Amino acid sequence: MTNSRAMAGIRRTSVLIVGGGPVGLAVANELGRLGVDCLLVEKTDGRVEQPKLGLVNTRTMEFCRRWGIAQQVRDAYPQDYPQTMVFATSLAGYELARQVYPTYGEMPPLPFSPERHQRCTQIFFDPMLRAAAASHDSVALRLQCEMTDFERGASGVTARCRDLVNGETFEVAADYMVACDGSSSPVRKALGIGMAGRVLSHSVNIFFRVPELWRYHELGKAERYVLIDEDGTWGNFTSIDGYELWRLTVIHHGGAADIDAFDADAQLRRGFGREIGYEMLSVMPWTRLETVAERFRDGRVFLAGDAVHCFSPTGGFGGNTGIADAVDLAWKLAAVLDGWGGPALLDAYEARS
Repeated sequence: MTNSRAMAGIRRTSVLIVGGGPVGLAVANELGRLGVDCLLVEKTDGRVEQPKLGLVNTRTMEFCRRWGIAQQVRDAYPQDYPQTMVFATSLAGYELARQVYPTYGEMPPLPFSPERHQRCTQIFFDPMLRAAAASHDSVALRLQCEMTDFERGASGVTARCRDLVNGETFEVAADYMVACDGSSSPVRKALGIGMAGRVLSHSVNIFFRVPELWRYHELGKAERYVLIDEDGTWGNFTSIDGYELWRLTVIHHGGAADIDAFDADAQLRRGFGREIGYEMLSVMPWTRLETVAERFRDGRVFLAGDAVHCFSPTGGFGGNTGIADAVDLAWKLAAVLDGWGGPALLDAYEARS
């Protein structure tokens, strides 16, 4: 199969992917591996300002092995950094409890897989996925390019796109479209597909830099420091790169936080329990959801990742489940486009018990 191409003034491709996060990039990688031409459009420049998707699970690591990036993922986090969890009043306060876990280098091989889970957040993971996808001749990536609207028919999808840098507009004719455009998915809303579920809680993430933060307290190295005071559990520090990048997640009780009134510096000082110099990198409010879409597809348009289901991100369930969506859907699309898969195969994407 050939790459996305111009035809009668319209760009032609087998699969149009909307959204260039880990799920969209996983679709592109698997389609590229199978030789299916696809075009991915992503409205941002691809940079990730917050370290989301902290854990790449064993199944996703098996996919990374397939795509040739498993070692890169393993190298993103020190193999000698302990995964211990410490519960304390603050970094300079009292230790309340400790759960000791080994380093990745100390973990024995799994009996059922050549891979095992790894810590690798999106700030490192997305560039790896993007470079791997771009290495395939059948994959075209367009960053800072927005899909503005689309029409679907019995034989395909026609979408209008706009380059956000030079203002160029163009049309894409695709056999199928896969929307990986997040929990607020414009594609899902345009299709009139509702989401059922509930809001679990609200939080604010503070991303900051302190080289060797463990030198400023006596709790030792840990992957996570859970912060508990008279108000209960209010936040946690999480190691991002095993050296200088950290995230403080502040649990906001009640409704969503007023980010304009939120004092990130005060929250860091509260967690430190003493004066420590730091570099603030970004502050982001977010909502923990438990939702699922009424349908996973509408004709030749499919939804994947947060566009179709949202989980509490603890354990990386959101991103890893979305990547599983991507691989499952990609081989099914490839089979149908190659002529050996029938319509029932695509129906199986949203089969439910």
